[in-house]
Amino acid sequence: MFGVAEQQNALPVLLDGRLIGWLSTLDEAKRLALELRNSKVDSNCKNIPHTMEIALVPSTDVGSQYPGLYLFAGGSRLLRPVKNLQCPKDSTGKDVIEWIGTFEQVYLNISVKEEELSERSLIDRSHIEIAPENIFSFVAGLIPYPDFNQSPRNMYQCQMAKQTMGHSCYTWRNRSDAKAYRLFTPQSPLVRTKMYVKYDVDHYPLGFNAIVAVMSYTGYDMEDAMVINKASYDRGLAGACIYKSEVIDLSSLSKSTSSNNPFQKKRLITSEYYFGFAGEKPDKGLDLDGFPPVGARLEPGVSWLYAYTHGETLQTNFVKYEGGEQIAYVDSVSLNGSWSCATITLRLPRQPDIGDKYSSRHGQKGINSLLIQCEEMPWSTTHGLIPDLIFNPHGFPTRMTMGMMIEFLAGKSAALTGENNDIIIIFICSFSDFK
Repeated sequence: MFGVAEQQNALPVLLDGRLIGWLSTLDEAKRLALELRNSKVDSNCKNIPHTMEIALVPSTDVGSQYPGLYLFAGGSRLLRPVKNLQCPKDSTGKDVIEWIGTFEQVYLNISVKEEELSERSLIDRSHIEIAPENIFSFVAGLIPYPDFNQSPRNMYQCQMAKQTMGHSCYTWRNRSDAKAYRLFTPQSPLVRTKMYVKYDVDHYPLGFNAIVAVMSYTGYDMEDAMVINKASYDRGLAGACIYKSEVIDLSSLSKSTSSNNPFQKKRLITSEYYFGFAGEKPDKGLDLDGFPPVGARLEPGVSWLYAYTHGETLQTNFVKYEGGEQIAYVDSVSLNGSWSCATITLRLPRQPDIGDKYSSRHGQKGINSLLIQCEEMPWSTTHGLIPDLIFNPHGFPTRMTMGMMIEFLAGKSAALTGENNDIIIIFICSFSDFK
């Protein structure tokens, strides 16, 4: 390393964005990067942190990242583990695990499978994934058989998986989120990937299992529409609810004082109002504290939400529940540190309705178009099964989601045998796996 940049083709060396030196040739930069990487994975070396990011950007003939050796050792960086094949193996004979960052992984030769190593030169055999499914994100790793689908469908599924209802937390009874969704009966899928088992997603399940009939029926299942069994709907299929919390601060109704200084904020004095009634409790469905009881049913524009009284005039004001056309139930009422500020959490039940959107784990989305009585649904002559929903088979050719069809086979096999098809190895699948 030297301190002048007049030499042609010199590469700068930057540590956390600061220039610390120059390298005269690309070979010197490769040698230094290799020495730093060996020291990084060496447990006996204390000078180089094992979280350091070492990115060597070579010069190219086309427009690209500015060439140089970029080093990052600061905190709050995203890292992931890979196997380093260039460093000597550890004392147990296993490959060394190296943590790499998002910047340097673009300039590393990382193989996905063992078969790819034989196709590369010895110099390019530097890293390999710990497992093939590690190339996916967490959401993409939950898709069963993604290599059988058209790639845009997997991208659509990554977006729709984030929108699904499920069981997001165990403290939902004690939380007061502005808006939260919860599925009443989340279920564990019959076909699970290794990523699903690794992160134990059963603790926070997403979605539910359903008996699907792939057939054209009634004409209401065309153009990404589907038909749902009315009996399954009555028994709670896809039943969910929305929690909405409203913070009521009576101090905002009180008078405020402010100084002549325009940069000083207004200061609110002690609240002049309090929750409750001044005299006898009126017959408006409210308790003595001015709030409806927990579990009360609120109708928009009809039911009273809360009441508050002025401390001097003893005049009581009533506020009605305004929630559009949605009926709500009082889930909890709590005070926020004072008698003039409270939070009311309402629970809005949401049953499957016409126009609701549903999706499989392969980006196949559909709209609920009709609820059919159980007597009018098709049924199996062998087992007497009646499907929960009907999916049009014309949605397969254009979307090319063969992974969904394979999941149907694996799901039926798991339902008949009682054994989950988990630990499914991505990229390695045979139809003989389903017996």
